Amino acid sequence: MYSSCSTITEITNSGGLTHCFSDSFTEHLSGSNKKNQKCHDINLHCGDISNKAYHEILIFVQKTFIVLDQTLDMADSFPEAKLRVRMSSHDAHYAGNLVDGARILNLFGDIATELTIRYDGDEGLLRAYDSIEFLAPVHGGDFIEVIGKIIEVGNTSRKIVFEAYKVISPVLGHANESACDVLESPILVAKATGTCVVTKEKQRKK
Repeated sequence: MYSSCSTITEITNSGGLTHCFSDSFTEHLSGSNKKNQKCHDINLHCGDISNKAYHEILIFVQKTFIVLDQTLDMADSFPEAKLRVRMSSHDAHYAGNLVDGARILNLFGDIATELTIRYDGDEGLLRAYDSIEFLAPVHGGDFIEVIGKIIEVGNTSRKIVFEAYKVISPVLGHANESACDVLESPILVAKATGTCVVTKEKQRKK
């Protein structure tokens, strides 16, 4: 997601030749409150135009930034939830103590339920996944942290992004069978986007 730093920083108008320099965008990292100051300048070369057209373009650009700011402020107000679960030997389904992807989807479903409860006061129903990616293996004994956030809201639909990270893992082959490590860099094991539905009559929060 991106949020604008401000509106217009510099406008020069010389003999009808106009260059409108919009301020940069600040990239907001998903699932983090930190902002990465990686800015991208956008240059609008208006060319040789009349003063009236110049002012119309300026007003349009300013309104565009205002709408963008309002939209992003609304997105930031949507709830976020997380849970952490340790995979047990009962979760392992395949050879090598491998956990099947359905277990991760089960956790995504729990996150979706919490998010709709926070936003609507109702559990809602998970209608569909738009995309699902399994990116790294999960084994019994791994600690998995799942993060979800509502990113878009319709009349009854709530679009959600999900991510699952491996944060603690057993040390394989260690003389001490109970040895585990906290991973310095959590491993993204799965991600998805999906849509939940909460019908109008069940929306208890306005």
